[in-house]
Amino acid sequence: MRKVLTDRLYYRDPALLEFDATILSSVVRDGRYVTTLDRSAFYPTSGGQLFDTGSLNGVRIVDVVDAEGSVHHISETSVGKPGDQVAGKVDQPRRHMHRQQHTAQHILSQSFIKLFGFETVSVHLGDDYGSIELDQSSITTAQLDQAERFAADVISCAWPVTILFVKGSEIESIPLRKIPTRDGELRVIKIGEFDYSACGGTHCGNTSEVGLIKITGWEKLRGHVLVNFLAGVQAVDDYKRRFEATDALTKSLTCGVSDLVAKVDKLATEGRSLRKSLAALQKELLPTRVANYAGVAIVVSGRKLVVSAVDDMDGSSASQLGSAVAEEISGVALLVADGKLLIAVGQTTGLHAGEIAKSLSAILGLRGGGSNKAAQLGGADPAKLQEYQAALLSILGHA
Repeated sequence: MRKVLTDRLYYRDPALLEFDATILSSVVRDGRYVTTLDRSAFYPTSGGQLFDTGSLNGVRIVDVVDAEGSVHHISETSVGKPGDQVAGKVDQPRRHMHRQQHTAQHILSQSFIKLFGFETVSVHLGDDYGSIELDQSSITTAQLDQAERFAADVISCAWPVTILFVKGSEIESIPLRKIPTRDGELRVIKIGEFDYSACGGTHCGNTSEVGLIKITGWEKLRGHVLVNFLAGVQAVDDYKRRFEATDALTKSLTCGVSDLVAKVDKLATEGRSLRKSLAALQKELLPTRVANYAGVAIVVSGRKLVVSAVDDMDGSSASQLGSAVAEEISGVALLVADGKLLIAVGQTTGLHAGEIAKSLSAILGLRGGGSNKAAQLGGADPAKLQEYQAALLSILGHA
């Protein structure tokens, strides 16, 4: 039986944000201060739920850790020494988000059980989204939609969310969604008569406070279904971002939201067709462009060299151009196109494009590589063409 050092105030009152306490200990670990209090409203990361943030005596708390009976408050500077009194303040927006998300998870987990008998085997509650792992290998869109609507009905009922502390024979009389493995007193979150779950997290006062649950999709995890969802303020913020994006697109494309997908699909199809036509034209004009570049080649240390920026070709087409130019001049082509530095050498030069790229990488800080005839480095800037040429000349001077 572990010794309880910190009275966890959130166990009884998850709405409590401000409190007074006494420092039990303060130590420095890994350059950070670890403060233990006799009582705390700060929730430490546990049970799939993230930690609270806030302050102690005005000092910012950046992490909260569960430490076998104690709650460790992590800060960059000292909160005080043992025996000092502190005033604690939990950040309201983050706590509110956690309460909505955790209650939403209980509602959603029970919804899947009542509708389909799908049990939740693990939970993740994060800053960006929540997820529940179900003991199923697949799920249908219709089932996800049904569960989402069922959860929405639970929210609209405004059922009270209450905290029960039960132990011994009392546990057997409670219809827990999942029977816990540990002994002793249990903290149970009761949602009306809809759900009873052993849980140490912070929750809403009633289901209406969740506001909204939106399932955003599912994926496979360990052979199970992982359902991702947004709740409350997370869902509202996501809706705002999506509305702003679709609003901008509908105005730009002069269409309604219901026509947006078809409009974008049409533009994508047209874009692919245009790119295909452009690639065919570029291939047709390639001999002419090769001849033009060959005509302006410079000679350095007996080697012919072409250095140029190409702004009307994608990387693949420009790479073909560079290889053709290098063969035509029996020299070296250095082209900047599509954010890449392309290096090509003629077959009779005795040079290795990959080795040149390696040397350029060391000088310019760009990364990439290639074969004996062609190579490329990413992150190239056409404005630095003269710098690239100077680096190449220094390399060829020692080749």
